[in-house]
Amino acid sequence: MKPHRPLSRLSTHEVTNVPPHMGDQDLWADDRALREWFSSCGGEHHTAHMAKVGCIAGLDDTFEKARQANQHVPRLQAFDRYGMRINAIEFHPAYHDLMDLAVSHQLHNFAWHHEGNAGHLG
Repeated sequence: MKPHRPLSRLSTHEVTNVPPHMGDQDLWADDRALREWFSSCGGEHHTAHMAKVGCIAGLDDTFEKARQANQHVPRLQAFDRYGMRINAIEFHPAYHDLMDLAVSHQLHNFAWHHEGNAGHLG
């Protein structure tokens, strides 16, 4: 999320060493080295899939969800309100959004789902 009117000139100093907000990016198309490595390892069959994932992963909204998930780390809830041991882990909703994104694009099982068809590269 792009900050609304961020301050770079403060009464105590001026902030000049921070890059500007980049917004949406295409993490596949913008990374020539990744694309060349991918092709050299025989992954041409999956270029369209990678291009789609690269566009979605590079969205400003995805970066914001990642920031939120990192800021709000998983928390152990050892007991319920009655004092009973439950050992549950609470995750921020952004974490679940990122997991949904990964699973919906087969990032969790891509290599095994495409075994023998350049599923494992490198």
